[in-house]
Amino acid sequence: MDDKAFMADGAAGEAPIIMLDDFSSYDSAASVKAAYRGGAAEMKTAIVKSVDYDGCRAMRIESTRSGMAAAVCRRFDNALGAAAAGVTVAAADPGVLLRNGVLELAVRAELDGPDLARLTVEDAGRVFGDYFLLCPELAALKFFWVVFKVGRRNLIEHEYNYKLHEIYGGNPVSSTVGHRAVFVVSGLRLVSAPAAVGVIPRPNRVVCGGGCYVLSPRSAIVAYGEGGMRRIAGMLREMLSASTGYTLPVVAPDAAAGFVRPITFELNNAWQETLGSEGYRVVAAPGGVALSAASDAGLFYAVQTLRQLFAPEIDRGFSRFGERWAIPAVEIEDVPAYGWRGMHLDTARHYMPKKFLLRFIDMLATLKMNRFHWHYNDGTAWRIAIESMPELTASGAWWGGEQGGFYTAADVAEIVSYARDRFIQVVPEVEMPAHANALLFSHPECSCQKFTVPEGEVDTPEYFIKPRWISYCPSCEKTYEFIDRLIAANVTMFPDNEFIHLGGDELPPGSWENCPECRKFMAEHHMASEAELQRYFTARLIRIAAAHGRRLLGWEQILHDGLPEDAAVIAYYTAETAANAAGSGHQVVNNDATTNYLDYYQGDPLDEPVAIQGVSTLEKSYSFDPVANVPPELRFRVLGGQSALWTEYVPGERQAGYQLYPRGVAIAEKVWTQPGLCRWADFERLMNGFYRRLEYAGLNFKDYRENRGSGKK
Repeated sequence: MDDKAFMADGAAGEAPIIMLDDFSSYDSAASVKAAYRGGAAEMKTAIVKSVDYDGCRAMRIESTRSGMAAAVCRRFDNALGAAAAGVTVAAADPGVLLRNGVLELAVRAELDGPDLARLTVEDAGRVFGDYFLLCPELAALKFFWVVFKVGRRNLIEHEYNYKLHEIYGGNPVSSTVGHRAVFVVSGLRLVSAPAAVGVIPRPNRVVCGGGCYVLSPRSAIVAYGEGGMRRIAGMLREMLSASTGYTLPVVAPDAAAGFVRPITFELNNAWQETLGSEGYRVVAAPGGVALSAASDAGLFYAVQTLRQLFAPEIDRGFSRFGERWAIPAVEIEDVPAYGWRGMHLDTARHYMPKKFLLRFIDMLATLKMNRFHWHYNDGTAWRIAIESMPELTASGAWWGGEQGGFYTAADVAEIVSYARDRFIQVVPEVEMPAHANALLFSHPECSCQKFTVPEGEVDTPEYFIKPRWISYCPSCEKTYEFIDRLIAANVTMFPDNEFIHLGGDELPPGSWENCPECRKFMAEHHMASEAELQRYFTARLIRIAAAHGRRLLGWEQILHDGLPEDAAVIAYYTAETAANAAGSGHQVVNNDATTNYLDYYQGDPLDEPVAIQGVSTLEKSYSFDPVANVPPELRFRVLGGQSALWTEYVPGERQAGYQLYPRGVAIAEKVWTQPGLCRWADFERLMNGFYRRLEYAGLNFKDYRENRGSGKK
């Protein structure tokens, strides 16, 4: 890189800070240089020069304002790749140096001044994984240097390693002792202070302070009472303990005096007006952390934000001696944009183990989602055991006798309870009148096929797995008696919901007109078409659901069924459907297939696992807008949004993870964060740290950091 400087006037408002981003943001020396010469919007308010420093080339960053607000350190996928930026370095094999040496980060106020921060190679993964260092000292500086140093710990260690090389061979050991090799950070970006706080979904209000809060083994969690607050405090204690090794006590306020730097829970109904039922505040200062909310749900979400303020290794699950657990001094106030924030998961087409569902719920909680839309039955399978109806899983849990599995009543109770503890409602979907082969194989008396298929054939597994549609028969009273029992069982097993999802979609034309009983029923009730018969069927479902204390939720096709206003719709087929539903007086959940269907390809089909259709990348998913095309005066009817993973082409949990993440993370931000604060560039950058949270959660995912510089995904 030459010494040519570039600069532009910064926008008014927040002071800039320097973000040390990962080198993989750029795929070539040319793209790095282009960014430093003004090709990237993030670098418009700083002067970057290549200068001499301690006998090597270094990078000088000079602010065009009064100074820097902070320096934030992130992971470097190629921290020693300075040569790609046109910087000359002199060093031995970096792999040898890193294995046998000490890596230091030095942020210097002046050439011979003291280092403001240092870290050893053991700490590097934690610090580079997410922001760690907020240096208020930099606010008074006009410029500073950022350099890397690699060298031997001491002469004795060097001699020991040299002897090992003489005996065993292998990579040569450098003769350099001390810190002589200097490396320059090659991937700098400029961002605002709120954007530097690595929390997804992005909080609505962030104010960065001075200094850091450092967790101590002598800290405590201060909470009162024995209710939800105490339970949430216990969850925080368990989460911190696994990776820090600190077993923090949960104490009442009057017993907190003997502890240092406490984490304090505050619950006050007076905050309901500003924070609502799910909002929260987090105030972190060097002396302690305060988590505040008007409800238990708000406190839980405050814990999720506190969790992400720590480095991703807080989710690692095991501790290492001597680690320093720190977060920046920061004040966050946050309220969700929408009340319905969900993910749909289909375990009917392919069974997913209970352990995977619990990890799925954990990730929903991390992302502050509050709905798990569970599609546990379809034409191919019925996957939950209802004790009063064992025949449903006896045959319906197995796809042609080869693929299958089901969740016991105890499994369902555990999943629902686990979700409830994390303020997530499990919304069951019971498909009807179509998509019901598996159930109707066990109860052919409720199907039209009882009247249209030769006796005996409908009762065979061969018929069950044939690629033809089977539907409920709306002309038989036995059908509604059975549905009443089915809904009653679901209400008992999933007690936390206002809604029950009853499908209502994709009945193939002619299904009922080919049924003699349906034709007779339509004639007797003066119905001219199947559409009128479906309206009758839907009206019966609404009355049954209401008798069990539930509102009907269905796919957008039920809009044609003459719905009462209290019925709600999930819109998915076109971007206009949400507007149509709201215009018809119904509440609507936006599940736009073009951005939110996670069974789509994520790139060129030749390079991706087999998927159902279409292409939806991470960036495209992030373009989702729950109120797109909905007139402002009708947006109050949009409950929120959700993503959906259908599993026809997803045979197991690894593939499910690949399809769900990180696109589901993008949707989560778009249904929590206020639209004016959602910025793709910020989200893409913060995802660099979040990938490791997915790793520590044991989830598979697609890594979008590949080929980023070329614009390919």
